[in-house]
Amino acid sequence: LYPNIEIKITNELTTNLVKDLRNGYVDFLVTNLPVKDYLDLDIKPCALLHDTFACNSTYLPKIDKVYSLEEIVKYKTIAQKQPSNTRSFLDKYMEENNIEFNPDIEIVSYNLVVEFTKAGFGIGYVTREFAKQELENKEIYELEVIPKIKPRELGIITLKNNTLSYAASKFIKLVVEDMK
Repeated sequence: LYPNIEIKITNELTTNLVKDLRNGYVDFLVTNLPVKDYLDLDIKPCALLHDTFACNSTYLPKIDKVYSLEEIVKYKTIAQKQPSNTRSFLDKYMEENNIEFNPDIEIVSYNLVVEFTKAGFGIGYVTREFAKQELENKEIYELEVIPKIKPRELGIITLKNNTLSYAASKFIKLVVEDMK
């Protein structure tokens, strides 16, 4: 719609991106929620996300089985490193279910978690909406786990007392409308 608009995407931990936002290096953030509630930030949820455990069929043959968390942690697991929002959410989920969790492979990049899962290094903790293509192409498949993982939200973060450029405002509006 707007071919002359320049877009630069930065992929980094949310804590670092919040610093970039405050310093004016980025216009806004799109990140997994929850995030620490900073007084100077406006945090708007815009979509629901569904985390899941997944693996490829060579690591664990696909069978109709419901796994307990106790069973999941007996396998090699792949997850993002702390202090990512995704890892914090996973750690809280495990703690709430009295499971000691120490992933075998910890990776900063979410994309690499999916790639390592596809390659058969273990059971990855992935977000269904972000691994949609890999799931549809049957490169990985979801494991049904109890207790179920609660959905969480994706949010757009801006500075409260900062006026966004027309381009940034329009982009956010288009993204939010597309997610509905």
